[in-house]
Amino acid sequence: MKQNYFIISLFIWLAFACSSEKPTGEIPVFDIAAAYGQSEKIVVLDDVATDIKAVFLETSDDILINGITYASLYRDKLYIVHKSNCSVFDLSGKYLGNIGSKGNGPGEYTSISEKPIFVDNYILIYDVFTKKIHKYYLDGEFISTLETPYRFSYFAHWKDDVIVGYVPNVMGDERNRVVFFNTDGEVLSVLPHYKYIEGVTMCSLYSDECSMFRLGDDLRMKEGFNDTVFTVTANDIIPEYVMHVGDNVFTEEMRWQQVEAPKGGGRMPVVFYEDQHVVFVRGMGLKSYRVTIVYNKHTKTSEKVVFYYNEEFAKQFNKEEYYISLPGGQSVTQEDGTPTFQIRNISEDGKTLIGYETPAKNEDDNPVIVLVRLN
Repeated sequence: MKQNYFIISLFIWLAFACSSEKPTGEIPVFDIAAAYGQSEKIVVLDDVATDIKAVFLETSDDILINGITYASLYRDKLYIVHKSNCSVFDLSGKYLGNIGSKGNGPGEYTSISEKPIFVDNYILIYDVFTKKIHKYYLDGEFISTLETPYRFSYFAHWKDDVIVGYVPNVMGDERNRVVFFNTDGEVLSVLPHYKYIEGVTMCSLYSDECSMFRLGDDLRMKEGFNDTVFTVTANDIIPEYVMHVGDNVFTEEMRWQQVEAPKGGGRMPVVFYEDQHVVFVRGMGLKSYRVTIVYNKHTKTSEKVVFYYNEEFAKQFNKEEYYISLPGGQSVTQEDGTPTFQIRNISEDGKTLIGYETPAKNEDDNPVIVLVRLN
């Protein structure tokens, strides 16, 4: 097993925080700029995982998946969002059915936002076009529909029966930013945007303008054009830390103008995982979403990492039929290089990394979901 500083830091990372300590005085700055200039560090999944499992999703006339929008692991089931459907599989890959269905009738949705929300024994699905949240039991039985007061680009379960939604400021004049409402549709509180932009002549739309993730009981929020990560409370959003990316900064004003982007080629990075030890970052200036920057809060250092399958595990993906992903983002067959693992999502309990490989030649085969259970 590789014994190096990064692996040790990953093992430390596996311990979860119950809560985060709020900053006092000056907001901490997490400097990840140095990682952009580093060579990519190869980490074999075996060095950070207790179990790696390939789930070959059942393929039949009843269930064909041509593209995955989001893959969730909740308890012992996989929930796969694809083409405006949410399909359920067990961990052997057996197809169990769908959550709701596409349509305009009771309990039906016209589309699904990227990430379903799980609350105890329920699953919530947001239809961005109708501004409705549909509530189902985990087996797919419809319960009720909630009319939301705004169109959100992201929504999350906050606490108890309270839901929080992010209202995108796509035209520069949106006054509302974060909306709290209960499962009866009653608006509890509204937080405003921090600034407005007048005289906008062009706007660029980004579906992931905001992301939210949990740190223990806290709900974190990171906007695409903001360098600050916030904790969402009932009455405010509290700045927790700033992500410093050096020359890769893509200012918010660039969002509204046709100007040349910085050499990094993106926006502010996306934080998609955090605990009391580390922060996982991906996105801007990293060539590919297959590259992850890991920031260690204790040592205040960052590293650029690419995760690899071991050779034996990779053999499960038939080189004649499955795309294998290489650093740089290109999709190739296994014979063209050593296969890498891309972290697509993280399980609801925060302990399993989720990735998937897509059929290359036989498009009638469903994808393979890869589950990496951390130590």
